[in-house]
Amino acid sequence: VAVAAVVAAADTCASDRPGAETHRVLHVPRAYESHADVAMWTAKLCCVYAWTLFDSGDRYLITYDGLRHPYFDDTFSEVASNVFDDICAMPMGVEDCGNRTACIEAAENATAPPTVAAPTAAPSVASDAAVRAGP
Repeated sequence: VAVAAVVAAADTCASDRPGAETHRVLHVPRAYESHADVAMWTAKLCCVYAWTLFDSGDRYLITYDGLRHPYFDDTFSEVASNVFDDICAMPMGVEDCGNRTACIEAAENATAPPTVAAPTAAPSVASDAAVRAGP
């Protein structure tokens, strides 16, 4: 089960802190995956080396030292916000939050994935043939 948990967490976030303490893991209920702000919070937590794992009915953070910190908030936003604040108040977390401000700001400002503009004209068979034929 632990191996599956690490693989699932790595799919969400693969940031590792330099040094011996590589990452924290936030465990939250699978039902939270559909919440509107999951992308922003998982990215923001990833910035401070906290992987989000949607796996259990319990809400808890495993810290660098292996301790389990429970959370009792009702929504993903509340849990994630409290976890982020708690991390930034921890001795190593203060450093993580301070060093990763650009990443944190980017996560907070990302409102939607980038979109690709539609082509102005549909490609034609003639233009495709010309491209393949070359000059």
